[in-house]
Amino acid sequence: MFGPPQNDRIKGVLDRVRFASADGSFAVCELKMSGRPLPVTMVGNILSAQPGESVEVEGQWIVDPKWGKQFKIGTLRVVLPVTEDGIIKYLSGGFIKGIGPELARRIVAQFGADTLDLLDEQPERLQEVGGIGKVRAQRIMSAWAEQRTIRHVMVFLQSHGVSPAYAVRIFKHYGPRAAEIVQANPYRLAEDIFGIGFKKADQIASEIGIRHDAIERLRAGLLYTLGQARSTKHMY
Repeated sequence: MFGPPQNDRIKGVLDRVRFASADGSFAVCELKMSGRPLPVTMVGNILSAQPGESVEVEGQWIVDPKWGKQFKIGTLRVVLPVTEDGIIKYLSGGFIKGIGPELARRIVAQFGADTLDLLDEQPERLQEVGGIGKVRAQRIMSAWAEQRTIRHVMVFLQSHGVSPAYAVRIFKHYGPRAAEIVQANPYRLAEDIFGIGFKKADQIASEIGIRHDAIERLRAGLLYTLGQARSTKHMY
């Protein structure tokens, strides 16, 4: 008898996204790995990862009848690029409207390997780059802040046992405040997010550190118990 497929872990640079579904839940992409002449094809949810970012991915090797060997993504963690070439590719990956390869090169030529730190801490300095005026700098700053928020939420959710597919649903429902809302009362997920019931919400709550006698847990548990009783016709 064969046992269940074993998880593996790979890391490299997200090189290209060949396909992404409209809802963001599935993508086909290429990962460049050190020591491999050809990129690895990965399939699954890449969350908010962008080409040029370094990623660590846990999942399983599969063989698709049509496309051959692929790596099926289980969880994915983004590591921001540290080299100038990586930063150029990252900035021109498409998530910041108006930054193509040429402008990305000029930004990195101005600020070097400190570019991403500068975008976090002193984004107004973008206006030091030729061709970036006040309006354009503001647009880039807004897009960068939004991307950083999405990443923070996704990392928070995955670190507390939420699968990538559910993480996307949660972010789409709650928006930028998703991490704050889930941390305050993870039992809301059972009411608001299709597919997450009390048991999964309780697991997430335990990961976050919600007490077993917390009023939110007692309320959610009571509603779950009543719902179970109703579904088995034990209540009138």
